[in-house]
Amino acid sequence: MLTETNKSKKVYTFNFVILFFSLFTDIKYPTSFGIIRLFDILTIIYFLYIFFNKKLSPIKIKSLSFFFIFLVIHVSLSYKIGFDNLLREFLQSIIILFFLYILLKVNNCFNYKLLLKYGYQFSILITLFVIFWHLYNGIFGGWKLLQDSRIIFTILTVMHFLYFKFNEKQNNFLFLICTILLFLILIFSGERKALLIFFVLIFLFLNKDLGFKSFAIVTIFFIIFYNITNFTSISYINKNVLSLKKFQNTGNFNYTLQTGDILDNDSFSNVVRMFQLKYSKDLFLENPLFGIGTNGYLKKIEIDYGNIFHKDHFMRTGIHGEFQRILVENGLFGLIFYILIWFKSWISTNTKLNYLNKIKILDYHKSKFLMYSIFLPSLIYIGLEGSSLRGFIILGIISLIPHILENYKQFVKMN
Repeated sequence: MLTETNKSKKVYTFNFVILFFSLFTDIKYPTSFGIIRLFDILTIIYFLYIFFNKKLSPIKIKSLSFFFIFLVIHVSLSYKIGFDNLLREFLQSIIILFFLYILLKVNNCFNYKLLLKYGYQFSILITLFVIFWHLYNGIFGGWKLLQDSRIIFTILTVMHFLYFKFNEKQNNFLFLICTILLFLILIFSGERKALLIFFVLIFLFLNKDLGFKSFAIVTIFFIIFYNITNFTSISYINKNVLSLKKFQNTGNFNYTLQTGDILDNDSFSNVVRMFQLKYSKDLFLENPLFGIGTNGYLKKIEIDYGNIFHKDHFMRTGIHGEFQRILVENGLFGLIFYILIWFKSWISTNTKLNYLNKIKILDYHKSKFLMYSIFLPSLIYIGLEGSSLRGFIILGIISLIPHILENYKQFVKMN
């Protein structure tokens, strides 16, 4: 019976990892109404299987209260843009709730050691696919053309440090080699959010008492990054690094509005972000309480700048930052509940981890690293990335972290 139970846990764990990582693939089918993703199809199939599976325990949880309220606000305010917009957001919210239902039903069936192992392996596989796809297409720097897959550089970074932190048979030499490879991949990818998360996590990974070792290693990686332009002739990488080193001198959107181009030492991303900060401020003041409506930013930019930004213009994109997007499109009312999601989960997670530390299931440093490696990368990614299904799924998982930790405690006691 124990063997069957372990095999069942392995199957549930493996299937959930496949479902989760399908979110980071570009396998999708565009229609006139919206985009149908591989993740959507797998979520519906898995939901139906789980829903009719009588062997799984019923759901008893209140962790999603603020998340559900925010989702209702998000969908409701989409009516301002039109019925089609409302229907799209409603259907997407159904997919999100289906996924979270699956997670709630099966997380007590996980083998958490395998979950970490499979997660790390799948993140490596998808990263390799993204890299080889770009190399095959002659792109040697800036591996971000696969829109839905570029988050994998962030996921890989988090999974890398989590895997080695919680691996009982940690090999320091292997960790060093893999970390150097990861660092080089992030530089060539051009994914600056992932690079920022790398510096944060490597410091937390090595840091126990703010020792010299932590500062020294992080400093070495930073020096390499700062001087990388001396060792590569790939223009994309050099320009990307320079845009970070001279961030305060970039983002001249006025030049772009006048000429349609960007300055030589500027970057498209910085120009877009600076423009969006200025334009978002004006839109927020139009309706501070309830915003201009979900997805209203693109509608407004079409009205105000449609004569300058054509359909495929790089400036005609959604807001790069979910907190900023919510403030503009859902107003202060939406932002309050959004922040409450993070606040409640942070407090509950901290309480759970302190308890796990007290009963000696997790030591102090591992528990703190687990908390920071979940919340800080999520905040960085969501705070600097445009609104998407991936952002909502990450937020939903954040809401459920305290519940998942309770099942992790039971898993450790059984093993």
